[in-house]
Amino acid sequence: MNTNYLILGAGISGLSCAAKLRGEDYLVLERENEIGGYCRTIRQNGFVWDYAGHFFHFSNPAIQAEFSGLLHGGDSVFQKKCTKIFYNGQYIDYPFQYNIHQLEKEEFVDCLTGLYYRPAGPVCTFQEMLYAKFGAGIANKFLIPYNSKLYACNLNHLDMNAMGRFFPYAEPEEIIRGFRKHQKETYNDTFYYSSRGAEAFVQKIAENVDRSQVLCGTDVQSIDLAQKYVRTPNGTIHYQHLINTIPFPRFLQLARIQTAAAFTCNQVLVFNLGFDLPAIDPSIHWIYYPDPAVCFYRVGFYNNILRQSLMSLYVELGFPEDAHIDVSHWRETVLQDLKKTGIVKDHQLIAENSILMNPAYVHIREESNREKEIIKSALREQQVYTIGRYGDWTYCSIEDCILQAYQTIAEIRGEV
Repeated sequence: MNTNYLILGAGISGLSCAAKLRGEDYLVLERENEIGGYCRTIRQNGFVWDYAGHFFHFSNPAIQAEFSGLLHGGDSVFQKKCTKIFYNGQYIDYPFQYNIHQLEKEEFVDCLTGLYYRPAGPVCTFQEMLYAKFGAGIANKFLIPYNSKLYACNLNHLDMNAMGRFFPYAEPEEIIRGFRKHQKETYNDTFYYSSRGAEAFVQKIAENVDRSQVLCGTDVQSIDLAQKYVRTPNGTIHYQHLINTIPFPRFLQLARIQTAAAFTCNQVLVFNLGFDLPAIDPSIHWIYYPDPAVCFYRVGFYNNILRQSLMSLYVELGFPEDAHIDVSHWRETVLQDLKKTGIVKDHQLIAENSILMNPAYVHIREESNREKEIIKSALREQQVYTIGRYGDWTYCSIEDCILQAYQTIAEIRGEV
């Protein structure tokens, strides 16, 4: 089989490439039996859940226009984000660093003092950046314990800019000026969502994709970059241009590319849980948990986002990528901690499932980033492009993935 454009992966990035190639000769290979990647949706007993909490923040006018019909349709909602941090048995507004004035007096003084006695000297790692920017109080009370749970690693193993523009940086003067404000706005202060789940957005992209040119249930066995073909269980596919969106380390393995850098990540175990009663607080969209004694790092409320009656949760736990995870054990621990933190009281569980995401959050490190860019540059010389959150092994938004896909097609066509 021959094709001009061969796209590996039918997630947001791969589908966006295919949509941009509408009417042209392309083929998409997807290992799973359905499109969407991690933006897939599950339905059970009247509950609608995603693989994890995917909420859509579109700032680019062109992308907003493309999704306009969906965003303003009858089954979509537009929300101003309401997020909290559960700290020492109380809720404070997120981001933590902008809302330290909501803490008990001694905690507040500790954080404020730390802001003015920050360590000096060179900063290389993510943890060093947290101390240098925010001081010991804010770093030790929230930023380090929360992000350690999220990334499931020592934060000194991450680059200082591991979260890029997504991290809510702040200077001391800005923090103090914000004490009289209710809540500091962040990049995703508002968002869209659909009662059909994240798959509604995937289906919108797929409207411009020829489904006969998408082969689901088709895994890649090997990639020959020199001869420009990919082997699958169903045969060999020759290509002119290869666009990769599958995880970068797996792509390197399939293409037999040797690298000295380690491309690491975490795993995230997600429990989707449906209950027979409403949520205790109907206003909160999701909550962050820095306490190491609580197993999850975040809990989100689909029912509050969609204004539904019965409590519908996603609960996220982070693990190292090589950890063996006993799902049954963690299910029981999650249910215990939901009661301990006051989310569940007299609620009875009536629907549930679990999903293990691996990779989940990639570990951004200077060494691996440098090696990645060298490899990507060499691949472009062979008309091979590796893009998206996992193909590019980066931290980015869904909108970023769509824009990168469009830019890649424009680059291949010589339009940029």
